[in-house]
Amino acid sequence: LGVSRHRLTNIPPLLPLRAGSTACLPAHIEKFVVTHTPILTAIGVFHPYYDFLTIANAFTDILLEHPAAGLILIDTGFAVDESYRGSVLRTLQENPGAAYMVLSHLSDDELLQVLRQSAVLIRGFRHESFGLSRAEAILMGTPVIATNAGETRHMTVYEYGDPDDLRRKVIGKKIKEVDVR
Repeated sequence: LGVSRHRLTNIPPLLPLRAGSTACLPAHIEKFVVTHTPILTAIGVFHPYYDFLTIANAFTDILLEHPAAGLILIDTGFAVDESYRGSVLRTLQENPGAAYMVLSHLSDDELLQVLRQSAVLIRGFRHESFGLSRAEAILMGTPVIATNAGETRHMTVYEYGDPDDLRRKVIGKKIKEVDVR
């Protein structure tokens, strides 16, 4: 992707898990989480290799089944395709019922808290060897719906680029009950 070395960061080890973390989410994220249910979270960047556009299209249909749902897109920020980003955001903005937020620059503790509060993590990527965010979500007790790329054990698989398949997998999944109080 031509990512500059200056934009790469070293990620601290996943284990040992800081399960007892008492980190609070920033107020605007906490407010979003407590006012929407279920929370669907996706992690990646605004680039066609990441399936944010499919997720946005599926989300507009998921709202028919779960009108109070919220979508959190976590932008890891190491690359961006502005045209693709615009397409994703326009798709979400065209649905007046779509409650979504785009987050970036989260601390490790904040990311884990968002995953803990999420009903599902959607990880859509065209090519992936493993996927650290998938493992983090599973460790937080959050079900993962992912593309058939990389490790997929303990995950529900959907077809990359197919919003109908993703919608069916989300609707068919027993949505994790999250007590945010």
